[in-house]
Amino acid sequence: PPNMAFPRSILRRIGYLDEHPSLRLAGEDNDWAYRALRAGVPIVYEPSSVVAHVAWQPASALPSIYRRYARGQGAFYGKHLRRGDLFIARRLARDLLRAGWLALRASGSRNPELRAMAHGEVGLLPGLLAGLRNPGDAVRVRPEGVVHR
Repeated sequence: PPNMAFPRSILRRIGYLDEHPSLRLAGEDNDWAYRALRAGVPIVYEPSSVVAHVAWQPASALPSIYRRYARGQGAFYGKHLRRGDLFIARRLARDLLRAGWLALRASGSRNPELRAMAHGEVGLLPGLLAGLRNPGDAVRVRPEGVVHR
């Protein structure tokens, strides 16, 4: 969903972003893309497209950014685990193993981005718990401003 284009008819097929607070900061795009794939909508990677983030964050902000991303990813996993999605259970297990491996690698590294990524992974478990507690679909806002459940 970030930096992508699609026909408006896709929204009728998949729905809008789930704006539940547990997903809102970093997981709503992964959730939307996963629902698109589950609905049979292909996602095509276009490597010739270039997006430049002109005013990106300073290196000192990376740990909190990666933590927010991990929390959103955990909430995404929790939402779909709550619905019994075994594919997501396998993805979560892979990411938990990856988080441990990142922490181990970062402990002996001077690479600030690797250390920030490893530090950020601590957000995965709180996000997972938030996603598991999510009582249901959140209120979504349509592009024309109509609020519905």
